[in-house]
Amino acid sequence: MFVLRGKPVVRTRLSLMFSLLVGCPYATYAQGVVTLSCGGSMTSYQPQAISGTVAPGAAVVDLEKRTLLTPVGHFRITSASESSVSFDNPRDQGIVFGTLDRITGRLSVMWMTGSENQKRVRGQAFNMTAYADLNCTARQRLF
Repeated sequence: MFVLRGKPVVRTRLSLMFSLLVGCPYATYAQGVVTLSCGGSMTSYQPQAISGTVAPGAAVVDLEKRTLLTPVGHFRITSASESSVSFDNPRDQGIVFGTLDRITGRLSVMWMTGSENQKRVRGQAFNMTAYADLNCTARQRLF
């Protein structure tokens, strides 16, 4: 127990107030917003296959607003479980979807045409327009 302005204060209450004031990770997670750093590779398959490196960049997962901002695009979160977050981008031309593994930090994004997605759904061989494979780690904001 601490004394603040002559009154006893329970330690957890003081810790919570401090967390909210300085923006520690506990306050960030409580709000449903997580800051990540993601980098890896991306391949575009059309008109020909071209692969490149995605330099590490900021990513923000906002579970309350159901948004995911990454170095390779902005997405809508469609579902979240203890182990993964699924997302898509309904405003993009074609089909865009992916997953973020909440344990390993692996972020996978696939882009394809509607006809290729129909093949995928039927279990047939399909071609992607592009594919990104990123590794993400949790980060704290600097300020």
